[in-house]
Amino acid sequence: MLVFGAPGEAYSKFGNAGTLLDLRLIGPDHLYKKDHGFDPEGLLGTLPAVVNLLVGYLVGRAVQASADKAALVRRLVAIGCLLVLAGLAWSPFFPIAKKLWTGSYVLLTVGIDVVLLGVLIEVSDVRGLSMGRGFWLVLGRNPLVIYLFSELFVTALNLFPVGGQSSVYDWVGIELFQRVAPGALGSLLCAIAYALVCWGVGWLLDRKGIIVKV
Repeated sequence: MLVFGAPGEAYSKFGNAGTLLDLRLIGPDHLYKKDHGFDPEGLLGTLPAVVNLLVGYLVGRAVQASADKAALVRRLVAIGCLLVLAGLAWSPFFPIAKKLWTGSYVLLTVGIDVVLLGVLIEVSDVRGLSMGRGFWLVLGRNPLVIYLFSELFVTALNLFPVGGQSSVYDWVGIELFQRVAPGALGSLLCAIAYALVCWGVGWLLDRKGIIVKV
């Protein structure tokens, strides 16, 4: 990104190497319209995103193969903490940026996920606590469907302007959540509410015994 990005704009939306490559190979007509050619899921950004996927697969294999769950939890938490620290240590030189899916962002998010997975295994498998377990099982049984619904539903909400806002989604975020809790807290509450709506779709599928696999 430093070598092939525009001078002084290696991490900007339109000067980074990923955007320049997307514009040259794909063209602005086939990229995100709302950002005028910047695509957070571009060609170069997909490469580090694959690392998140592969780590998830490898950790899943390790969980399935482990007979000693307590030892597994210790390993997961230790590895996750090291990855988080590595991402934070790298960030002054390679910024943590989700839109660009930078390497430091990969280390940070993978590390957090691994730690959280270790905590969930400790709570459910080692200590045998079942309270709240069903919530996470709903997400785990149909993750692809829930993800696709989250993308398609927000796209549909953005098609219809309402109440002077550019879309239903913006109206809900601004007129409802920002009025209740202005600023970052309102945005967080809006995001949580939307995540729960998506979870509800997974819950309905789970109730009907529908599990979509690839």
